[in-house]
Amino acid sequence: MILFYTFAASYKIYHNIKIDLHNNITLIIINQKKKGFIMKKFLSLLSFLMLAVVAMAADLTTGVTFKGTWGDKLGDYPTAEGEMTVTKVDEGLKFEVKSNGFNGYAFPAYTLVYKSEVAADGSFNTGDYFIGEITGDATMDGLPVANLYWQQIKGTVTNESIDLYIRYMGVNMTELEHITFKGEAVATPDPEPDPEPTVVSTKDFTDTFTMSYIENGELQSSSFKDFPASFVEMSDGTFNVEFPEVNHKFTGLLQKYDPTTERTYYEGTYTENDGMQVYNFDVTAYLYTKDDVERIYFIAKSDNADQLTYAYGSDPYAEPVVEDVVLKENYQADGTGFSFTTPIDWETQKFQAVLDITGCSTSAVEDIFGLGPDVSQFSRNIHVYSEQNSTFKAYYDCSNGNNNSTVSIADKQNVTIEVSKADGLTVDGNVIIPAEKLEGFFDLTEVMFGSLENRQFTNALYKSIKLINLNKKEEPVFVTYTAPAMYTYASMDEETPGAKRFVEAQEIQLSDNGDGTYTVIIKNLSDSEGDPAGDVQFTATATKNEDGTIALTADTQAEIGGFYEGCGKVAVKFNGTLNGEDLTATYDIDIPSGAAHAEFGNGVTNGINTVNNTNNNITEIYTVGGAKVNSLQKGINIVRLANGKTVKVIK
Repeated sequence: MILFYTFAASYKIYHNIKIDLHNNITLIIINQKKKGFIMKKFLSLLSFLMLAVVAMAADLTTGVTFKGTWGDKLGDYPTAEGEMTVTKVDEGLKFEVKSNGFNGYAFPAYTLVYKSEVAADGSFNTGDYFIGEITGDATMDGLPVANLYWQQIKGTVTNESIDLYIRYMGVNMTELEHITFKGEAVATPDPEPDPEPTVVSTKDFTDTFTMSYIENGELQSSSFKDFPASFVEMSDGTFNVEFPEVNHKFTGLLQKYDPTTERTYYEGTYTENDGMQVYNFDVTAYLYTKDDVERIYFIAKSDNADQLTYAYGSDPYAEPVVEDVVLKENYQADGTGFSFTTPIDWETQKFQAVLDITGCSTSAVEDIFGLGPDVSQFSRNIHVYSEQNSTFKAYYDCSNGNNNSTVSIADKQNVTIEVSKADGLTVDGNVIIPAEKLEGFFDLTEVMFGSLENRQFTNALYKSIKLINLNKKEEPVFVTYTAPAMYTYASMDEETPGAKRFVEAQEIQLSDNGDGTYTVIIKNLSDSEGDPAGDVQFTATATKNEDGTIALTADTQAEIGGFYEGCGKVAVKFNGTLNGEDLTATYDIDIPSGAAHAEFGNGVTNGINTVNNTNNNITEIYTVGGAKVNSLQKGINIVRLANGKTVKVIK
């Protein structure tokens, strides 16, 4: 098997790739696309074969153990077997001597660090005097060993042997002379490693592998179908996701459980380092069953700017995206009639045609939009006609009448006609025949579209004819309502009257969410001092009244901004009535400096001429510049009350 393959990021090889995943796995790179690098690592059999474990022998920098013989240079003392470990340290040499018997004495285990320069050949020679640190327990002549010292040492030590001479070795009050230790290095067994986890079980999968990244602000990706993967349970309780054909493993994943979604998943981190760049990945995997087949979804996302991502399989919890069905594009009718049929699910789809009708006749009636079971017939089919006088009319003939309506068209080059279970027939967003008037129409599971009725064939250009997916998330469309608003703010105490502020053109934006709720945004809120409190956004429940108006209610929490950015959510109560293009509302917002109560709508006026409060009559009025005036002026007024308090009044 020959395999040249890259999973890493900076060395991006995606274009002009020939892949045969069934015949010996051959991947030939035709073009290499680099991103700041010339080469990255090959996570392949080639690189796998280059892996090796290099065993490092012990040396003096880590410590070498010697076994040998204690004696003396003059032969005055009987010899004894001994053992010591010698390590090179910053100060010189550290001698760790194992307890032993010598010359009739029981020596304890002790450690001694000797300041000594060591030559390249391992030789050393110093006359210094150092006391050893006793780490064992022994006696000499029945007395505990209290101290040990070496004075004037020399010799040679290498990774293989030691030849040590000690001019004086003192122990308690006794001093031995001309002491020697000659020994050979012995192999030091490595500590027993933790047992390697073993494979408990393996599940194999075949699915699509995708690699993606951002380059120059654009998403780049490549996918490989029928790609093998394995999900491996290990004996230490961790899990691996492995791609065996490229020797790539994401190891150490831990099983997690989310009680809110009742989902089990596997999570961990993974690092790639090619010597030039480090990639840190967050890894998540799911096991799930679809169509009675167990499947896996795996995704690893890097935290780098290029957002390198590996993905395998399909996300079982992603919201399904159903594409619109394009039936025709840029179809030019020729005045001879046309039709075609299509299945439709009114619960999930709506029918849409976008037309250019500038080519239609001004001297004859044309059937520009026919939809139903048989568009050659008038009854039980929707028809929109361009008439001789350039007016447009829509019809749906059934037991409750022909439901005819005149259609207003502003832009004849871009006419959008739609039919949906929610809105019925609409032209350029305006309801022409409501859904409840289209008797039995939405029982159809297949519809015919065209221009065939009464040989009133059209010459319109159909820019597009589609089935629009209703499950597709669309950007919200906000309608702005502008009207006067009067704000009354709570005072800081019971005696001070609440400040009022009149806003001549308050804006409130509404967006119909299509699920019985509206998104409400109150724009540019201010507190009693005029300091900004930002936009306030929340969701209101919508209830359709018998008179056709819509009641909007909310009792919730919402963020405020401006001067109060970071203060968190505040209480919001909202009651509004939407009547066509008019909105009236009252709302309360708990601004920290003083809760605001507002009246909004075209009937609201600026009624601030006096401050009415018992025993709080106005005694003096000043402008913000300090000039005394006789009455409230437009704008901000500084008002002194009979009780001695001073308040701001906005007129």
